Formats: sequence, structure tokens, C-alpha cells
Amino acid sequence: MKFVRTEEEAFLLCHSEAKEAKGKAIPSRKEQRFEQGLLAIKEGLAKVKRQKKYDKTIERIGRLKERYKVGNLYTVKVEQADGKATGIQFEKNDQAQAKEDATGTYVLRTNRLDLGGEEISKLHRSLTTIEESFETMKGDLGLRPNFITRISQPLPTCI
Repeated sequence: MKFVRTEEEAFLLCHSEAKEAKGKAIPSRKEQRFEQGLLAIKEGLAKVKRQKKYDKTIERIGRLKERYKVGNLYTVKVEQADGKATGIQFEKNDQAQAKEDATGTYVLRTNRLDLGGEEISKLHRSLTTIEESFETMKGDLGLRPNFITRISQPLPTCI
């Protein structure tokens, strides 16, 4: 548990394995699909009657980047000869790893200086449980608007 107290506020750094798993699953699926798309374009360059124009190949790669929104994590190089694409090389950047390291961590901030780290964590978990109860109750009663802000997940553990 990392706990910092200033004159006006207290901060608690927490880590949730459930948030970490969810935070890694979605981007990894997007990265996998992006790489599959790049490989499909690359394989198409070797086949007959497939698009081989350099400009069109760059466009297709741009569409993949736009669709999966992970293109900034990759370095993509398209080889060309006589206005035609001849090959594609790609690799994942180092900044992608740094982004994954912070997944699943969050900070609790409070102005209650009389509480310790464990008490802040317990209070946060109880507030989360109460919010989920109200969401469920509103859904059962048919009250609107019914904003569902989070999916039920195991309670986080603080580091």
C-alpha cells in the first residue's frame, strides 16, 4: 500500500487485478486484429490480382490504424518499387510496454485526514457496493435514467 498525506488531502495508490485483466484484454485484442490485418495486406502483395499500388497500400494501412486505434504503438514500413508495394514490415514500439505497466492502478483521493490507508480502502469498497445496489434497485423498479457505470467485478486490493 502506498499512502501519501499532505496538509489538505490524502492519496492512496491501489491496484486491482480485475481492472488490470480487463485493461489488458481489450487493447491486446485490438493489437492482435491490427497485426492480422497487416499480415493480410502483406500476403496480398504476393498474390495475383490483388492491390499492389503503393498509395492504395498506405491507404489500407491507414484504415487499419483508424479502425483499431493502436497504430501509434507500431512502426510500419512499406517497401516499394516502381510505384508498387513489395513488402510490409512492422514492429511494436517500446512505449506500448510502458503503457501496459500502469494498467490496473488507480489513486483514491480524500480530504479526510483522520483516516488511514486501510480505512480509505474499506470506505471506497463500501461506497462502490452501495452504488451498485442503487443501480440494481433502480433497474428493478424501472426508474429512469438508469446509468450503469461499471460492471460487477471483484473488489480491488490496495498495494
